[in-house]
Order: sequence, then C-alpha cells, then structure tokens
Amino acid sequence: MEDEIDLREYFAVMGRRKWTIIGVFLVAVIVAAVLSFFVLPPVYEASLLLQPARSAILGSAILVGAEGTGNRRMEGGVYDDPNALASIVESEGFINRAMSKVGVNHEAGSFSVKATVVRNTQLLRLSVRAGDPAQAKRIADSIGQLIVEESMPSIEARRRILQRQLVEVSGLLETARRTAIEARSVVESRLGRSNASPDELLIRSYALSALGSAGETYSALLTAQKDLTLQINDLQPVKIIVGSGSPVLVAPRKAMNVALAAVLGLMAGVMLAFFQEFLSAPRPEAAPAPAPGTHDS
Repeated sequence: MEDEIDLREYFAVMGRRKWTIIGVFLVAVIVAAVLSFFVLPPVYEASLLLQPARSAILGSAILVGAEGTGNRRMEGGVYDDPNALASIVESEGFINRAMSKVGVNHEAGSFSVKATVVRNTQLLRLSVRAGDPAQAKRIADSIGQLIVEESMPSIEARRRILQRQLVEVSGLLETARRTAIEARSVVESRLGRSNASPDELLIRSYALSALGSAGETYSALLTAQKDLTLQINDLQPVKIIVGSGSPVLVAPRKAMNVALAAVLGLMAGVMLAFFQEFLSAPRPEAAPAPAPGTHDS
C-alpha cells in the first residue's frame, strides 16, 4: 500500500512540474537537432577489403647436390602478414605516397585512414573517412592500388628464386633418373648369370644399393618439383577483394543523436522537477529554545 501511495506522489510531482520536464526535454531535442543537421560536418567513409599477398614457403623440397642434402625455406614478407600490412597502410610515408598520386594534400584532420584485420580471417579492411564522399573514395582507391603495386616486386623476387630452385631440382631429377637407369642396367645384365664371379656379384650388390638410393632420391626430387610448381602458381600480390563502392555517411548520426538527446533530456527534466519540488517543500519549524534561568523543579 505504501508503494502505491509513493508512486502516486511521484506522478503528482511530475504533474505539477510538467512544464519543467517538457522544457528540458524540448531544449535537449532542439539542441541535438540543430547540432546534427546544421553544425556538425558530415563524415563519409569509403572502405576496401584487401587480401594479403600469397608467397611461397618451401619447407619440404629436398635438394641434393654435390655438397649433400638440405632443406631451403623462403621466409614470409610483410605483405603476407595482415597485421604488418595494416601498419604499412597506416604509416605516414605510405599515405603521403598515395596522396601524391591523386593530388591531395595530407592536411591534419582532412581525412583519416584506418586498417583493421577482419576477425577470424586473414583479410584486411581499409577505411578512409573524409568530409567529401568523392575524396574519401579517391583516397581509398589510391591506397588500395598503391599497396597492390608495391607488393608486386617482392612477389616477383620470390618467383625468380623459386624458378631458379625449380631449374636446379629439375637438373638433379634428371641426374637421378640417369643414375637409376644405369644401376638398373648393371643389375639386369648380371641378374641371370649363374656363373657370376665374386667380383660380379659384388658389383651387382652395389648396383642394387645404388638403384634403391636413386629411386628414393628420384621420388623426393619429384615431390619437390611438384611442390615448387604449385608454389610458383600460387604466388599472388596483395589483391583487392571488394572495391570501395559508394561512400556511406557515418557521422553525424542524426536520428540517433536526436533520440539519445530525447532520452537524456527526459531524464534530466524529471530529475530537475524533483529537485525543484525538494527545494520548495516547507521546512519543519524548529522548537523554541527554553528561556534562560528557567528549569524544571
């Protein structure tokens, strides 16, 4: 019952102070609308979706030469890593180079560039914000094209390295093939002879061993050749997956700003109404002080 009475009192206070609540509410809405529609400058965003470069990493190709057997590996570059690529795109030097291509002065606050890695992917989202939609699109396209161009020399350098390795492996593969043919010829020439001498038997044994080793080497080199061919075909510079398209208005969010101001204005008006009610409430009178010299007997 007490809760019901208190609730009625609250509504009674808001009824008495309704003009205060309405006034604060309208002021908040009008100020937000004026700022959003007439004062705050518009901000447009153009975005690109980039795929980092794909460079070959050779970890299983066995290269056999005069100095023995070993593995060769190509280390990944900055254009392969989306995080490193984001740092490049946001660097001042790179942005200045991109701006010189489109004739835009990189003035402070004229536009902003942000590169973020798309969650759970290796893709990079490049966003450019500017007050002019055409400028935002032009800058985004220029940055995207420049990062693609600058990633190409690195990819071509890796292609040349892999192609040299492929030539080397192909030569070793041919050598292993000839060795296997010669060893097989020796084995077959002495395989059916019943009166073979001990030396001939020893030669046949060595030939069988060489044939087995040549076969293993040939298989490993054939795998390496296929691996190198696949990696050369898979090489790719940075690629634009999704173009900039039409820039979108990202600020100010006029409807959201007005709605938020309406909620906050209503809350502030109610609080001000209760504060006014508190100040205007009558204060209880203090009890008169006893006269000096009087006391109860």
